[in-house]
Amino acid sequence: MDKMLSQLAKEVERRPYTIISAVALITIIFSLFIPLMESGTNMKDFLPNNEVVKANQRVLEYFGENYEVLMVYVKGKNVTQVRAIREQKMVAEKLSKKRFVEGVISLPFFLEKACYMEYGKDLENCSDQEIKDAFMDVMNEKKSIALLAKPDPRESDIPAFADVRNAYLREENDSLVFTIEVQDLSNLDIKELPGLGNSIEWDISFENRFIPEEMKVSYRISARLEPKSVWVIGDGLSSNMNRLFTNLHLMSLGSYERSTYLWIRPPGKEVYIPIKLKNSTFHIDSKRNRIVINVSKDELRSFGISPKFGNIELPAKLEKMRVETRFYGLSRFNLPWLGLSVNSSILLKIKRWSESIKLLRALYEKILKRFDLSPEDTDKFTQYMDKNYTLSLLDLDKNWKTLDTAPNRGYSRETFLLKPKFMEDLKKSILSFLPKNGYDSTLMIIQINGTISRESLKKLSKEIEDILKNESKGKTISFEVTGSGIISYQIDKLTSKSNSIIAPGIFVAIMLILFLNFKRPSYVFLPLLGLSISIIWLFGTMSILHMKFNTIAVALVPLIMGLGVDYSVHMFHNYRAEISKGSTPAKAIASSIRDIGTAMFLATITTCISFLSFLTSSIPPLRDFGILCALGIIYTFIVTISLQASLRYILDRRKPKSKLKVENHSLKITMEGMARRICKYRKGILLVALFVTIVMAHFASNVDTGFSMEEFLPEDAPAIKTMEKISEKFPSASQDQEYILIEGDIANVDVLRDIRNTLLNIQDDTSIARNPDGSPKVESIISIIDEAVRYNKSLIKRFNLDTKNIPRSDTEAKDLLNYLYNSPEYGRKTRSVLYKDGNEFRATLIRVYVSSEISSMDEGTVYKELNSDIECHGNARAIVTGKYSLIYTITKSLTESQASSTVVCLILAGIVLILAYRNVILGLISMIPVTISSIWILGTMYLAGYTLNVMTVMVTSLTIGLGVTYAIHAVERYRLVMRRDGDVEKAILETISHTGGAILAAAITTIAGFGILILSPLPPEQQFGVITAMSIFYALVTTIVVLPPILYIYGKWREIRSRSSGH
Repeated sequence: MDKMLSQLAKEVERRPYTIISAVALITIIFSLFIPLMESGTNMKDFLPNNEVVKANQRVLEYFGENYEVLMVYVKGKNVTQVRAIREQKMVAEKLSKKRFVEGVISLPFFLEKACYMEYGKDLENCSDQEIKDAFMDVMNEKKSIALLAKPDPRESDIPAFADVRNAYLREENDSLVFTIEVQDLSNLDIKELPGLGNSIEWDISFENRFIPEEMKVSYRISARLEPKSVWVIGDGLSSNMNRLFTNLHLMSLGSYERSTYLWIRPPGKEVYIPIKLKNSTFHIDSKRNRIVINVSKDELRSFGISPKFGNIELPAKLEKMRVETRFYGLSRFNLPWLGLSVNSSILLKIKRWSESIKLLRALYEKILKRFDLSPEDTDKFTQYMDKNYTLSLLDLDKNWKTLDTAPNRGYSRETFLLKPKFMEDLKKSILSFLPKNGYDSTLMIIQINGTISRESLKKLSKEIEDILKNESKGKTISFEVTGSGIISYQIDKLTSKSNSIIAPGIFVAIMLILFLNFKRPSYVFLPLLGLSISIIWLFGTMSILHMKFNTIAVALVPLIMGLGVDYSVHMFHNYRAEISKGSTPAKAIASSIRDIGTAMFLATITTCISFLSFLTSSIPPLRDFGILCALGIIYTFIVTISLQASLRYILDRRKPKSKLKVENHSLKITMEGMARRICKYRKGILLVALFVTIVMAHFASNVDTGFSMEEFLPEDAPAIKTMEKISEKFPSASQDQEYILIEGDIANVDVLRDIRNTLLNIQDDTSIARNPDGSPKVESIISIIDEAVRYNKSLIKRFNLDTKNIPRSDTEAKDLLNYLYNSPEYGRKTRSVLYKDGNEFRATLIRVYVSSEISSMDEGTVYKELNSDIECHGNARAIVTGKYSLIYTITKSLTESQASSTVVCLILAGIVLILAYRNVILGLISMIPVTISSIWILGTMYLAGYTLNVMTVMVTSLTIGLGVTYAIHAVERYRLVMRRDGDVEKAILETISHTGGAILAAAITTIAGFGILILSPLPPEQQFGVITAMSIFYALVTTIVVLPPILYIYGKWREIRSRSSGH
């Protein structure tokens, strides 16, 4: 090495212009590649190559790219007001037209579904009142109502059992309960009815608001108390005689039976048609004076009240409700019903016979017309009759006389909504888009095609942000947007801003310190020129190697400038020392290249080793950073001993000696005084250093790790503030998913059962998002099966499901999965969690939404909880993956990288120094300052509340790389003086006073360079600047203050050993 440096020194003296030209040519070549350099920061770049990452990639292969999501925070006085809803709808439609935008989910998205169900119209064509009602219907929680605000008073001219007091309506799981309260039921005596009436009905009439006016049907639910039939025409003589004698024998002739009827008035008709309900009943509660009618929902659906088509159930809103009591009274004399009925089969025969004869047909139609009926009406009516159905005069609505009505005028003001299960799901979705308290804000979720490139995503995110800012003007609501695209865009924007601040700032800081140190402009200009050239070489190399300029790469500029200026300071400090001794510029520069070049070369090797230790990391950007730092250090070394040396020689070779000599007496005096004190108090210094190191080691062991793209933005960044608002106000709106990927034979009963058990285990996890009702926000094939069964109970029998909706055989399991996979209702949802390869189901997914309140410190909790939730899946294999699992693996890799790179760095740097010095002890002593500094800086990080993130994880290797340079220069000076004079104390004093001054100047310059990072708008870079500056300060202190006493002890030990050997 000495020969190579000596030869270079000769070349600098003989051909300085040739060296300058060669450096200039290389610089031009590298500069041509800089415009091609890629830039950008993406979480995918930081992913290590492990099983969790591979599983995440398979999720994308099986189920396609997930949507990229932007979340819009919508603020207003009341975001559910109609005007605000319409404004949200308009903005959503505008955003939906953007390329790559797949959809916009918002309040209007859900309300439009309700409007279609209720009115058959979209939001745009609904009136303000209809939109308002639709929202109220979805949010409605009423399961029971009273028809009258206050009880109807007693009317003395009406029997107490027929005098309506109030009425109630209650919804139960499979039935509607109509309750009519009267004044008194303790003495129910039919004889009190007017005239000879012997039948009574208590009924509630209503209409369905959601039926169009031209198709409007009126309904009446009736509880009828009527005498039993005595004679049924069409049943035959024997049957009727048998009925008659049976009633006489049981003494039941003239007794009453209870029947429930639904009277229907077709559109545009005046007459009601009665349908006897087979599955509905009523009972009389005498104690509470109530007639309670229990009506089957399924039976009502068959007559158009909340009908069901396949799995789709429509809502119904009962309105125009009124309560009546009626009695049967034939003619104006109110004659009773005499128990005579007609079998429906006879009527159907008569109907068919009359239709076949023209004269009879005309008569038949004329009779029907009198009752405002048509043959079509009778056809509809007869389809509900079975062979045992009987008709009588009781079925003619005109024969019934009203006793009491409530309310006395008009209808009840109440309405009653029959909500299908779908609307309950709709309500859950809407609640997740509304804050916990009030309606002052809501969300929009913009779904962007997952195949979009990162650059296109950032561009699109910026366009959307601009649209939303513009749309916020002049509206009742305002918009703020956040999401990965916005965060990436803002990070890039801040990175550019950071570069515009940092590079000039470092130049200015270094210029000032160099000028204060050397007091000559040329000593400022040459280091800065050399640094600029080194950075051009480095950026050109990045472009050639296709390495992206990401957020970590921002640290390259201060790092290279900080280390590069160290080389310049050491070389020029030695050069000036030689000049002050009377050497010519040629001899001074040659001496500096030889003497300082050796130390610089060793420092370059050990520093490169420190940076190349990042190759042990599993995180690609850290490996790239290590390579680039190593190349940057090599470039600065080459430029310093070639270009800067040549330019220094050219500038000074013709100057008179009087102009060359510049001595910094004040620094020399200060350093000499410090040297004497260090030698005097060396034992105390070592004891204090040992105590501080022990304390810092304790703190260092507690440093946490963390990684999040959000960490790259300041806390007051718009995207971060918006994200915090959303997390606080919409805890159930999280769109972050973790996955449990299950691969193998999925169409298996054991696998499905284990998935069910896994879902049960997830119930008590603390890290998952929850629906407004508190249930876990999870999607899986089991949740789809549950939903399908909830809407279609026939699936239980069809696929032989047990009580937990699991098929009882593998064949039935496969049939069920095929049914769902190909179903028009559930196919899309099923394919998002079930992967089919040919005819076999090879993989399924449990999508677990993670709570938005989870911080970057809790990713391990998510990963560990889900892993503990997994039940054995038979022949299938399960693995947890997803965003937070990936982050957890990154942070775990960061810890492993930090530990492994530090160990590798210390070992390799120590080996290099041992080989260079040919002395094991001296090589290890040279590593003591950086070892102590590494412990101190990790302890400082803990005390400052910093984590080991993707920037600060490099701190120990950087401390070794930066600090070992100082130790090498100090040890080299110590060895030089010991070889020359053999005096330990003199060697220590000269090491501190001579080299210590250069180390101090270099350290201050480097600290200033990294200190500029505090001005960066990116928090990790601020932390990196503070930590690296502190690392250099600790390296300076340990090199100047701690290392000399150790060298003193080592030197004295060598002297004693030499004397002992001499004897």
